[in-house]
Amino acid sequence: MLGIDWKILLGQIINFLIVLFLLKKFALSPFLRILRERKQRIEEGLEKSKAAEEKIKDIREKREDIISKAQQKAVEIFEQGKKKGEDKMKESVLLGEQERINMIQSAKKEALLEAEKIKEAEKNREIEAALALAEKILEEKIDAQKDKDLINKFLAARK
Repeated sequence: MLGIDWKILLGQIINFLIVLFLLKKFALSPFLRILRERKQRIEEGLEKSKAAEEKIKDIREKREDIISKAQQKAVEIFEQGKKKGEDKMKESVLLGEQERINMIQSAKKEALLEAEKIKEAEKNREIEAALALAEKILEEKIDAQKDKDLINKFLAARK
């Protein structure tokens, strides 16, 4: 028959409650604690991952900013070098032009001095020739015809 034996049922309920208490105390509680700790570690890992991504993003932005600034600085340095080179080139051209002008002036001065020397030498030769003519005239007793012939002879010798 199918009757309920209350003693066995009561014993089974007590056994079930004892097993339930023991499972809850020794199995379920530690298992739930482990699950909570694991969940917490996962959340911390996600937070750290987000923080790391933010840091990486910041680092990339800083890197791009630094690269941009470095490129701008390189362009500035290049432009300054180019300007300095152009300035040096202009300065060299001006110095060369000034030196050319100085050389031309120096050459003109030398030419003028040489022309003065030539004029002085020519003047001295004419004076010497006049003195030589005067000596010859004084050595001879001269009449007007002889004087004229002597001057013509002298002039012919000079040409």
